[in-house]
Amino acid sequence: MPKKFVGENSKAVAAKARKAAAKEAEITRKAQEAEEKAWQDDDKQLAKKKQKA
Repeated sequence: MPKKFVGENSKAVAAKARKAAAKEAEITRKAQEAEEKAWQDDDKQLAKKKQKA
């Protein structure tokens, strides 16, 4: 008997592509959060000066 799927399983290929896209989005989101955290201004003395002014 011949195999049912001679080529590739289209549902599996679509699922792999969807998972890869989700993983890539997660990686870019984490990188962007890390960059935002690095540039965050958290100087307490400067915050007090701005609050007084």
